[in-house]
Amino acid sequence: LGRDLLQQSLALLRTLAATDLHSIRAALSTTLSFLGTVMATMGEYSDGHHLLHEGLAIKRALGDRRGAAFSLRQLGLAAYYSGENTEAHRQ
Repeated sequence: LGRDLLQQSLALLRTLAATDLHSIRAALSTTLSFLGTVMATMGEYSDGHHLLHEGLAIKRALGDRRGAAFSLRQLGLAAYYSGENTEAHRQ
């Protein structure tokens, strides 16, 4: 249920992000990060990794250092849990 709600939120935010409003892009990046974390936790590492990277890119573009740090942490954890220890240390 939580995953489905995040995916619905993501679809709405992607549409709204086209307006390029800072607050909407920030919400989109946060949703991407949380959904990526959920996907990785469920064992869907590739999808989770992709979403986390997309969220990270937006956070960096917005200058959100704290959000970027969170995304990098989650990327490292996702890599670690998927058995990619070298990638986990790199993140």
